[in-house]
Amino acid sequence: MTYYVRTPLSRDVFETESFEEATAKLAEIKAATLAYNEYRFTVAKEVVNGNDTTWMNADLDNDPENGHYHVFNENIGQHELFTSLSAAKARRQELKELMAEKLGLNGPPLEIAPLTQPISTGSQTL
Repeated sequence: MTYYVRTPLSRDVFETESFEEATAKLAEIKAATLAYNEYRFTVAKEVVNGNDTTWMNADLDNDPENGHYHVFNENIGQHELFTSLSAAKARRQELKELMAEKLGLNGPPLEIAPLTQPISTGSQTL
């Protein structure tokens, strides 16, 4: 059996003979594609100082859990508000998976069976 995996960035096609190799290649391509598009998955936090509110890039590892966090959703072109860092991170991951799904990176790889007999044995008259 032959399996094909396509990259959405360069449109290259990889051909393998095993499902495991094709699945591993698809996972590799998914990780590279999401890393390349990392800038699309921004999380901003609101910083309030008196009457002024400023948005800053959120530090996903060190910012406090509670606060106002905004995740940019490029599908609708707007920021979505979350009141906890964990909810914002979860939404960010959902958006990444949505992109991967749209690009066909959530598998399985395309499977092409070998042709064992002719598709048609008839004749054609023009």
